[in-house]
Amino acid sequence: MSTVHLRLLLGLAVSLMLVFAIVAVRSKPVWQPNTTLYGSDAKHLNAFGYAVAIDQNTLAVASGVGISVFEYSSSTWVEQAKLLPDDMQRVSGNFGRSVAISGDTIAVSAPTAMPDVAHVDGVSGTGAIYIFTRQGTTWKQQAKLFPPEPKGGFHFGYDVALDQNTVVVGDDRDVYVFERDPITATWSYTTNLVIPPNPERKVTAPATYLVRVATVSGDTILVGGNKSQAAGVVGVLFERQPQTGTWAYDQEVVFPVPQKLLSHGIIAGTGSVALDGNTLLLGVVFSSPGFIGSAYVAKRPTANGDWRQTAKIAPRYVHRLGGMLSWLFDYGFGRRVAIKGDYAVVAAIGQQSNFFVRSSEGEAFLFRRQPNSEYWSQLAKLVPRSDRKEFLPTISLSNRHLIIGDPKARNA
Repeated sequence: MSTVHLRLLLGLAVSLMLVFAIVAVRSKPVWQPNTTLYGSDAKHLNAFGYAVAIDQNTLAVASGVGISVFEYSSSTWVEQAKLLPDDMQRVSGNFGRSVAISGDTIAVSAPTAMPDVAHVDGVSGTGAIYIFTRQGTTWKQQAKLFPPEPKGGFHFGYDVALDQNTVVVGDDRDVYVFERDPITATWSYTTNLVIPPNPERKVTAPATYLVRVATVSGDTILVGGNKSQAAGVVGVLFERQPQTGTWAYDQEVVFPVPQKLLSHGIIAGTGSVALDGNTLLLGVVFSSPGFIGSAYVAKRPTANGDWRQTAKIAPRYVHRLGGMLSWLFDYGFGRRVAIKGDYAVVAAIGQQSNFFVRSSEGEAFLFRRQPNSEYWSQLAKLVPRSDRKEFLPTISLSNRHLIIGDPKARNA
């Protein structure tokens, strides 16, 4: 082969490689942070970003030892306050396992907090929810909520959700509802959410069991559930009754696990739930090797209509840092979800492995609903500024901002 021909072939090969590289980059959009926030006293291993919650222009970030509150103004995030419980010695270092915000109110969970002696005697590590409110630019603790029948070891506050005057709390056994009197600003326990033995909209066996993840939007509460016999995952809806103001079971939306998976012993469970008006998002995590997971969207036409599944969301361009051995462990897509309007964020957090160590790692993906359609497409993959292990994203979404918490990042 002549030198000229060889140069032509090499040039053509390089050109093709460049074209393929450009196409790959354009077909795999990757977003990096626009702004990186740190707490004023953030230190490495402080777990800053362990939980995040945003509403409008106010952001709450948990670090395990406190909550940093940021306010967005004039295109800049400014730290407004640091929230601490009034009994830090009783919190056991897990203040901020879950955090929620609505307007001028923030709810913070501490699932192993010690109870007040005056509240209950002889019980340790019941868990508690701390309520903070803002007047002007000043935040103060307003209340501390306990389970109605405190028992240690059930992690009251594993998950917390807040919308206006309603707080929903999940633990290892139950899902609780607390409500604030708009006049006296006093919080009180309202009810445990349960599925009645013979509901009107009965779903045939296998039975449904509520899990500890829940969310609330207006007069609707969504609780994650699993079917017995591993037959599927469930979104269980409860509605506030207009005549009495009480909460009642309304409907189950079942997302079945394919029979071919069940026959091979594949186990699926609810990872996380999100609710925005008449649209819900539920993450389904497969705790079996090699399976990615998925997220389901369901909608209802009106506040009084029936919910039905409208879409299934799955990630593209999955990257497992543990290499080939990582496929022996679950990927965890759907372990955390958020939705607002036509945008949804789903995080994957699962077990990764190499020859020497096994650890948790994750990724996050942004999806968008196409106009005049129920089809959701992946808009971007959300990554930290450096490609590293132990990216464990926590997520929150508002009309203007997408927040990704990265508790393993170093404050450089």
